[in-house]
Amino acid sequence: MRLLSLTTAARRRYRRLGRAGRCGLRSLREALSELVWCGAESAAVMDADGTRRGCLTLAAILARGRPADAGPGRHLRLAALGLLLAFLLMPHSFAPLFAPLTQYGAPPIYDQGNLLTLALAHLGTVCCAAAASTLVAVGLGIL
Repeated sequence: MRLLSLTTAARRRYRRLGRAGRCGLRSLREALSELVWCGAESAAVMDADGTRRGCLTLAAILARGRPADAGPGRHLRLAALGLLLAFLLMPHSFAPLFAPLTQYGAPPIYDQGNLLTLALAHLGTVCCAAAASTLVAVGLGIL
């Protein structure tokens, strides 16, 4: 929706067919809300002087709002998430990777407890601290 609010309806390419509504220099988000509210499939696009420039369809607005393929970023995030989950669920399979980094025969992986439980406890502590600091900041901001 943020992308739709940055593009005006007059800057889009249009099909020359259409029927209901008018949109000119408003954002595509406003044009989309008007089309949904009226139940129309398309809207005429007018210039500031009232000249018809074309037609904006509901399908064209929705296609513009969908993000394109994110490229390698999406795949890298999924790979990093998979690696993190593998590390949390099977930490001892990563022991040979961390063994050269230890000294004096110390275990390369923390083995006093479950790493997943430890990570979830840490995440809970961080969430509680963030909530408490937000409450304090909002409370001080109101006073």
